[in-house]
Amino acid sequence: MTLHPTLASENFQFLREAVLAGLGVGLVPDYVVEADVAAGRLVTSLQEWRLSVFGTRMYLLRMPGRYRTLASRTLIDFLVEKSRAWAR
Repeated sequence: MTLHPTLASENFQFLREAVLAGLGVGLVPDYVVEADVAAGRLVTSLQEWRLSVFGTRMYLLRMPGRYRTLASRTLIDFLVEKSRAWAR
């Protein structure tokens, strides 16, 4: 599922307030709205979906150099193997 938000912020408290004000559905961490859900002010939805704000790509940053070290090659191979296993 690709999200196309009409309101975006890095401030979770702002997003919480927007949802409480009735502006729509919000994607915020559980801990931000835990009390609101317990009090019945908010309801959760899409529990069966895994939402990711990072998309479907993974990036590894490393120092530039002519050759990859054994450690970085091993890490890359490990991450590729695990991500392919998870995708299956």
